[in-house]
Amino acid sequence: MCMTRARMSADGNLYLAFRSAVGNIRDFYLLRGAKSENRFTAIRVNQDNWNIDYCPMVGPELTFDPYGRALCAFMTSNRVYWAVADPPINDFRLHVTTPGRENNEIFPTVTANRHGETLFLWQVGPMSTSGAATVKWALYNIDGTASGQQGVIGTSFSGTKATAVVGSDDNFYIITTAQ
Repeated sequence: MCMTRARMSADGNLYLAFRSAVGNIRDFYLLRGAKSENRFTAIRVNQDNWNIDYCPMVGPELTFDPYGRALCAFMTSNRVYWAVADPPINDFRLHVTTPGRENNEIFPTVTANRHGETLFLWQVGPMSTSGAATVKWALYNIDGTASGQQGVIGTSFSGTKATAVVGSDDNFYIITTAQ
């Protein structure tokens, strides 16, 4: 759902990514603070000003690449995107979308390896816990340019979410129920 994502980074800070609901604007923020304090600075991830009076039930994903950059994947207006913030994490740049730019995109994930390759993973399907969704992926450069490599993994139940990790070999590994 619109869960908060918490991560520790190499700089010793705690980062919390979440979807706001103030004034029914459903944009994303990142809170940054020292792990030993209860004081945080808010950093806005996107400024789409998506105004809806219900929870879209798709929270952010937050990862850090090997160079300390924060990568945040998010959904707004039924489309998924990813953004990056260079260290020190003070602001996000980019607003990278999927190659197909389809409607009903949900459950995005983004991760990057030491080669500067960025894997963007998402599903396309109804925002429900019944039916099916198509799991898709695309590779990008860290500057947001598409590498041209993309594909479809298969079909999954729309209530499940695929995820990805980078192995010690710098290869991407996708974990999904898709067939």
